Amino acid sequence: MVHEQDRIRDVEAQRLDPKIIIIWGIKLLFPLTIFLLFFLFVFWIFPVSLLGQPAESTWIIILGTYIIISIPYLVWVRLRYDNYVFYFSNRELIIRHGVIATERYVIPYEKIQDIHISRSVLERILSTASVRIETAIPGSITHERVIPAVLNYREFTNELLEKVEKARKSPSSYEGKTYEEEVVSLLKELLKEIKDLKRVTSKIKKKKKRNH
Repeated sequence: MVHEQDRIRDVEAQRLDPKIIIIWGIKLLFPLTIFLLFFLFVFWIFPVSLLGQPAESTWIIILGTYIIISIPYLVWVRLRYDNYVFYFSNRELIIRHGVIATERYVIPYEKIQDIHISRSVLERILSTASVRIETAIPGSITHERVIPAVLNYREFTNELLEKVEKARKSPSSYEGKTYEEEVVSLLKELLKEIKDLKRVTSKIKKKKKRNH
């Protein structure tokens, strides 16, 4: 069952630039087409028969195989595009994608360390770009999430930067604690638990001595 909040978010959700369908499609179809042309060229020079069929029918078998591979892949690319959404909430950027299994990533604004705009040759040709988001993880570990072919990527980046800046200035960010303060607080709690454990152990030992 879809909750009302999720339906509202779906209305506000942003989608990728439709040009990503071309980019994803080319990733497989381009090398597959090159392989097909190379195979046809070799067959043209050295004609052979495949699957017991006459040599003249080999090119039909090759072309049919190409079509059989291409059509399901293009359908999957379309489904992948339709199921890739992202949206801004009050405190985090949420990314949801997946055809068979849905994956959902929640990125708090205050943990975003850097935002990069990257453009491959194909993305430049198609006038689109990918946005790379680096997040800080305790222990100086950084994770990166990439949103490919963001529609109006400059506006998206500016809006995200504004939300990150606002989250950093908010007193509620990290619950008012820095990473070092969180570590100190955790150590204090751990030390308290150790003391309590020693106290309980000491009582048990005293009882054993009295019994003896």
